[in-house]
Amino acid sequence: MITRRSLVVASPGALLLSPTAALAQSVEPPKPGEVAEVVKNSEKYHAMLVGAEALRLVLIVRLIELNRPSTTPSEDYAQWARIRDPFLQEPFVKELTYRIDAKDSDKIIIDTGVTVGPTTARIQSALAEGGVDGQVGKDMVRSFYLFVQIHAVAEQKPLPADQSWICTTYPFRWFCSHS
Repeated sequence: MITRRSLVVASPGALLLSPTAALAQSVEPPKPGEVAEVVKNSEKYHAMLVGAEALRLVLIVRLIELNRPSTTPSEDYAQWARIRDPFLQEPFVKELTYRIDAKDSDKIIIDTGVTVGPTTARIQSALAEGGVDGQVGKDMVRSFYLFVQIHAVAEQKPLPADQSWICTTYPFRWFCSHS
């Protein structure tokens, strides 16, 4: 059922007016040392992947509740798989461990965290409005931050202001600050 509160969450410009917007500010972008630790620790790395995937699935359910389902589910999944699947390959992960130590990686991580901040705030607000708040919601948002930052390190460039893949990938595109 769509309520007045749901409509506030579903409207990108109005999201900042949501009573839970303050909660969204509680997850800060991970710092370069935290990101490097995740890349170099396979248990933390896999937990990040699981958290990002869980967030994607929860957001899909949330968007269905808001009557914004995907119109092309198989294409949307294929697009997400193209982004995520390299993260599951050993050569990619091995290369990441080298790239994370490159001198420009810290700047890429910081800049990407700042760029994706408004989108993660919208995501966290939508989670809270849907009843997924507290530590579970924060952990999923943190995993998303980490995923985006690690993706930027893999590409060896910060996330552009238009947020590239985030703003074109369902379900994340509904929360993109440039949508």
